[in-house]
Amino acid sequence: MCGIAGIIGPHGKNDIMRMSRSIRHRGPDDNGHFYDKEISLAFRRLSIIDLSKKGNQPIYNEDGNLVLLFNGEIYNYLELRDYLKKKGHKFKTDTDSEVIIHLYEEMGPAFLEQLNGMFAIAIWDINKRELFLARDRFGIKPLFFHNKKNIFMFASEFKALLQTKLFPVSINANKLHDYGLFGYQLGDETLIRDIYQIKPGHYMILDAKDNSIKKYTQFFSIMFAPKQKINLSSAKKRLKELLNESVRMRYESADVPVGILLSGGLDSTTMAQICLHQKSKTTDTFSIADDENNPDFTHSKMAAEMLGTRHHEFLVDTEEMLDAVPEMIHATEFINYELCFSHVLGSRVSKKVKTVLCGQGSDEVFGGYYEAKNPQKYKNYMYNRANQLFKKDDAQLMNYKNILDKTYNKTVHGMSVGESNLCFGQASQLHNYQLLIDRTMYFGLEVRVPYLDHNLVGFANRLPFSYKVKGKTDKMILRSLAKDIGVPDVFCKRKKMSGPRACGYFLDDLQSQAKYLLSDDYVRNHKFCKGMPDKARVMCFDIFKEIFVENNGKFSPSRFLPENIY
Repeated sequence: MCGIAGIIGPHGKNDIMRMSRSIRHRGPDDNGHFYDKEISLAFRRLSIIDLSKKGNQPIYNEDGNLVLLFNGEIYNYLELRDYLKKKGHKFKTDTDSEVIIHLYEEMGPAFLEQLNGMFAIAIWDINKRELFLARDRFGIKPLFFHNKKNIFMFASEFKALLQTKLFPVSINANKLHDYGLFGYQLGDETLIRDIYQIKPGHYMILDAKDNSIKKYTQFFSIMFAPKQKINLSSAKKRLKELLNESVRMRYESADVPVGILLSGGLDSTTMAQICLHQKSKTTDTFSIADDENNPDFTHSKMAAEMLGTRHHEFLVDTEEMLDAVPEMIHATEFINYELCFSHVLGSRVSKKVKTVLCGQGSDEVFGGYYEAKNPQKYKNYMYNRANQLFKKDDAQLMNYKNILDKTYNKTVHGMSVGESNLCFGQASQLHNYQLLIDRTMYFGLEVRVPYLDHNLVGFANRLPFSYKVKGKTDKMILRSLAKDIGVPDVFCKRKKMSGPRACGYFLDDLQSQAKYLLSDDYVRNHKFCKGMPDKARVMCFDIFKEIFVENNGKFSPSRFLPENIY
């Protein structure tokens, strides 16, 4: 797990050094650089596999004409390494990174289909003067780029692009509309104009001679058809095999200890049960809350006692959470205050371990969200919300109604409204949320997500929808499997806590702070945030704008506290 960055076009060495320094939190263990005429590359390393100096990047192929930067983990790299050795490739390290460069040399872009893992990849071809960029299937690892006026830049975080000051920085207002309606951004645009994400499951080839994009194509598609004809018992058996293998690979593929984020809910407890059934050694587990009576806190303690883990409980007060909001926005490059718990948890956990397993992704795969269980109500809610947010903007209203129509049109998708919600969530929502999970890298902490193994997701997506959501029961097949492997009912039957309920007192205090600092007139006349659902979100946007637009991503904690902005 690392940070990567690069520039092609007119620039100075100081530009790539500024980019590298801006993401040093992603790789505190080492760094590397590469320079070749029109291109400069930078790398920041967090050592997880092959802790020796040989594992630093950039990494080269045998004859030195291909140069690799890689952020992520490839869990099946050992079997791929054996395949490549039989093909005659010579290895200088024990890293998964070196497997990538040789596999690309052997297969070209088709090598991406062989990878099981999370990744953002950059390969520079010295002879062809071409740059290859790729992002994993579900967008777990971020990869941003800017391409304008003879300058192409890419990086793991967009603050690195802003640090160069090679282009003007402004807000992309259209993405605020996305956020107002959905709570996340659609497509490949970001909140900063002219900065884009490589789409999940896509790769790009750039010709450095004129900075033209020769190819930008999809190598992986989320598929919900054809449906499998399989009974529930056989489906559970296969799901157990896939989940066992996914957890095993993500737990074993590390030369450092791997912990578990344990909320005491269905997803994390099932994952931990499988993990610890495979391993006899004691594992560290972690939980956080702002109140000892928070259900996550009490249930995680019960789960840890059942599992026999070395459990760490972090109790934080609301003052600490409020103070962390600006830093959370700088880390995530996003304006969702509900991420503050994950941010503070990451800061605490990183002092204990470098890598953790996390139950994220299960809701998107098995239908754990409200929209899958109550599809018609959610559909009506979304149309009503669009009417409310854009009642004075006919063009935007028509645009978002078209998006909603495509989401819920059963004749196009051939599926129920509930499954349409699931499909839309995986295609549009998942990479936004997983990108935010990546931002524990702000503290040098790698998070791995076993529920997003592409083999597991592909199998689950083609199961009958009734195996996932049946009546008001969500994640039905996972709950049944959890019970079969010995997870007690108190965890199997536990309902998911929504963001506001999970965040407890912190959100109340944040809203109070926003109401105190922001007048009704200020919000009503706000240039960008007229569609924001509450004052706390407006306040978070203002902090975002101050950090990234006014200060090009430079950050100091006290400077951006709300009371120092208004």
